[in-house]
Amino acid sequence: MHGSQVTSLAVLLGAAGGLFTGCSSDAWFGSGPGAEAAVTTPSGVQSGLVDVVYTLSGEDVSETDISVSFSEGGSTFRRATEGPGGDGTENLSVSSTGEVHTFVWDSGADLEGARASSVVIRIQPEDGTGD
Repeated sequence: MHGSQVTSLAVLLGAAGGLFTGCSSDAWFGSGPGAEAAVTTPSGVQSGLVDVVYTLSGEDVSETDISVSFSEGGSTFRRATEGPGGDGTENLSVSSTGEVHTFVWDSGADLEGARASSVVIRIQPEDGTGD
């Protein structure tokens, strides 16, 4: 995915049943022309359908598609299951000042109700509208 910036959201799982707790800061990885994503880490204990709020900004594109993946532990990533609501993953607006969007992650489906010591969500914008 050339020319994209990847942002990861790290979350730690808390109590049983796939609950997790947000971290207090955003993390940036990579750089390049095109859209950039900045993820706002959710606060408090989360479970089930989790709103992942992020901002898409850039000078070179007006809209983009995104891919969302997750990893338990941060090494191997799988596609994140999208829950109902949110802005979806296609034709999302981008501006130089930043456009706020929400991806609803179905953590219950992906984690199958299990606990994990750490989970990373990655939002990766495509260069332009994508396919």
